[in-house]
Order: sequence, then structure tokens, then C-alpha cells
Amino acid sequence: GVNVFYATFALYKSLPYVKARWDSFQLKRQQKRAIGKTHSIWDARILVACLAHLFICVPSNIALAVLRWTKEDERVGITFASSLFFATGKIGFYTAVYFYSPTLVEMTLKDGGDALNRSKLKSLVNKVRAVNLALMFTSFLVGFLPFITYADGGELNGTAEIVYLTYFVGMVVTIIFNASQSLVSKLKIERLLDRSYAVSKDERLRIMKAKIATMQNSAISNGYVQTLIYMLFIVVPFLYNKHDYFLPISWITYLILGKKMYMATVKDDPSKSASKGKYNMKSGKGAGTTKASNDNDNDNSDFEMTHNPQLTTTRVMSQTKAQSKESNDSWI
Repeated sequence: GVNVFYATFALYKSLPYVKARWDSFQLKRQQKRAIGKTHSIWDARILVACLAHLFICVPSNIALAVLRWTKEDERVGITFASSLFFATGKIGFYTAVYFYSPTLVEMTLKDGGDALNRSKLKSLVNKVRAVNLALMFTSFLVGFLPFITYADGGELNGTAEIVYLTYFVGMVVTIIFNASQSLVSKLKIERLLDRSYAVSKDERLRIMKAKIATMQNSAISNGYVQTLIYMLFIVVPFLYNKHDYFLPISWITYLILGKKMYMATVKDDPSKSASKGKYNMKSGKGAGTTKASNDNDNDNSDFEMTHNPQLTTTRVMSQTKAQSKESNDSWI
């Protein structure tokens, strides 16, 4: 029941923020078309992450919780509906993680301007993205393991026990690997920033180092907590014998992390031009402000984390209309 109520609440509170990011994407698409370039939704990776979580993970979470709440015989690996929503929920969450996590690192590092070694930055971000891609497909595979039990008749036999144990061991390994790559990425990024700072003495690099540490520490600590939860279901006989894949506390974590991701909404600076400008980026309430240049082909850095999506949407719509009028005037 808690999952249903929290998921509904998170969905209601988050929709305006996702709408604001969608409006920004449409604005950027118009800007690119005006200069003869294309801009697809795949260029807006954080938007893709938000949509995957909002339209795949959250509905699956609600559906699975409602099934478990209203029907006692619904079990993952035993019945088809529960097994399906269990798998799609993981697909939505880990797809969001793949598109969001490396992009956030990339956006934060871009604040360093020319003070950073661009080739090393690109190589590091590509490695983070490759690791997250592997984690995403591994999580997909693990999420579909309960279908083996379902295909075997949904009986709690030896096959079901092997699948159950394989699932939890697979999740533990995946989570530990994810936390480890976050730790390694953090250490490599900090070394890169320290070397750059030793040469440039640019204070923005110290700000970035603190931001990266906060982001990666969050992923690491979440990994420790999740690992502990899954390990308990492997080593504690009472929990192991329950033979239940669905852990409400773990899935609430999916919702909490998704809600934080939605808060990254778009707020355009009216002083910027269509081709190049400055944007403010805040990491949560009361955070410091840094500027990122907008001279690339994606709109992942064009936002300010704000708690006023209505103002955001209005401003984006106003700018869209103004640009549309300017574009029409150019044809007269």
C-alpha cells in the first residue's frame, strides 16, 4: 500500500517538472531546425531518462503493488502479471539510470570550460556510459529470470529455488559492480580535476569536485544499502524461505531516486541567444550556481534545478512563441 500511495504522490508532484523539460526539448528542436540542424529526443538524454522512469517504471511499480495488495495469490515467478510488471519495472528504472547517470557527470564536468583536458573528459564519460550500458542489460536479464519459474509451471521446486538464488546473487553482484564503478569514476574524476586545478587555479574545478563527490557518494551509499537488503534475503533463512522477489523497500528507492531526477527541469536564461548562451545549474535547494555553455548539439545541460516548474513552462513557451514570430518575420 505504501508503494501505491508514494508512487501516486511522486507522479503527481513530478509531472510539471517533466512537462517543463519536454517544453525545453521542443524549444531546442525549433532552434536547431531554424539553423538547418536536426535534434531528436535521443539528444536529450535526461529527458529520455525521465520518460523511461515516468512511463515504464512508475506504472509497473503501481500495478505490481496493487496486484500484491488486492490478490493474495499474485507472486513474481508464479503468476504472469506480477512477473511481467516486475520485469518492466526494472527495465524502466535501469534504462533511466543508463541515460541519466553518465549525462549528469558529463554536464557537471563541462562547467570547467577550457580548464579541463577535453580528450580525457570524453574518454572518461564514454567509459562510464559503457559500464552503465552493461549494467542496464545485466539488470534486464536478471529481471526476467522469474519467468523461468513461471514457464516451469510456477511450482516452488528445485528449479524455482535455483532461479530465486540466482536472481538475488545476480542483483548483489550488479549493485556492487555499480557502486564500485561509481567509486572508481569518482577517484579518476577527482584526479583529473586536481591536475587541472594545479595548472589553471580555476576555482570552478573545486566546485565541480564537490558536486561529483556528492553525486557519486550518493550512488555508493545507495549501493551499500541495497546490497545489505538483498544479502539478507540470501543468508537469513526466514527471509529466504519466503521466496518473494518483490521487496517494497527496494522499489520505494526506485521511486525516490526517480523523483530526484525529475527535479532537474529547464529554466532558460532570457539573455541567451539561440545558438550560444549561458545557463544556470543548481544542484538542489540552496546549492551554489555554476554556468555551462550551450554550444553543443544536445540540451542535457540547458537547465536549472528549480522548484518552480510553472515559471519554467511559461518562460519556455514565451520564448518559443517569440522565436517562432522571429522565424516567420525572416520569411517576409
